[in-house]
Amino acid sequence: VTGVAESYVYDGTVKRPVVTVTVNGTKLEQNKDFRVYNTESTAAGPKELAVQGIGNYEGDVLKKFTVTAAPLAGAVITGVKDSYKYNGTARQPKVKVTLNGKVLKKDVDYKVTYSADSTAVGGKTATIEGTGNYTGSQVKAYSVVPAKAVVSSVTADKKKLTVNVNAQEGVTYQIQYRVNGKTAWSSAKATGTQKVLKGLKAGKKYQIRVRAFATIDGARVNGAWSKVTVSKKVQ
Repeated sequence: VTGVAESYVYDGTVKRPVVTVTVNGTKLEQNKDFRVYNTESTAAGPKELAVQGIGNYEGDVLKKFTVTAAPLAGAVITGVKDSYKYNGTARQPKVKVTLNGKVLKKDVDYKVTYSADSTAVGGKTATIEGTGNYTGSQVKAYSVVPAKAVVSSVTADKKKLTVNVNAQEGVTYQIQYRVNGKTAWSSAKATGTQKVLKGLKAGKKYQIRVRAFATIDGARVNGAWSKVTVSKKVQ
């Protein structure tokens, strides 16, 4: 009995190898000299094919083969953008996996795992791993980038201003300030959400603007500047 390969790759169809049966140099005819009984299952895994003699022939021959899981290496993964703005929630894009024109089912044909922290600003990954009838994996990279900064409050005191901004995880803040009506900005940085600007001129109002930034994959990524806030007079 020939014509049965050791393995076939899963494609969603029942594998029915076309066999050739020869006895003492004589090629037999299917359904006249023998019948074929096949494992009627599309799933990946071990299979059996039995050849049973009929008519002038008797006895059985059992051939075993395997349907192997299909690799995801050639799958098309869509649904993952290059970047998402920080919004304080986990950024876990919903992926679509298509292989040979078939849309695969999540948690049946594949599973997706995301970076442990998918909320904070920074580089992230979505790993798509085949399950069941599929094997192998693909990794899609994306970023969570700084959102537009928001100045929550500016408090004037003796020759200083205390600036508070809304929090974004994984960023540094750049604070720019100038005397109201002037053109040149001074700049300061803050790793937290509050910055005290000292050595300011008494009796002057100041304009304040802030933006968040972070280094992602070796490059600085800036968020948008906040709306300019005008302080009360510095004491």
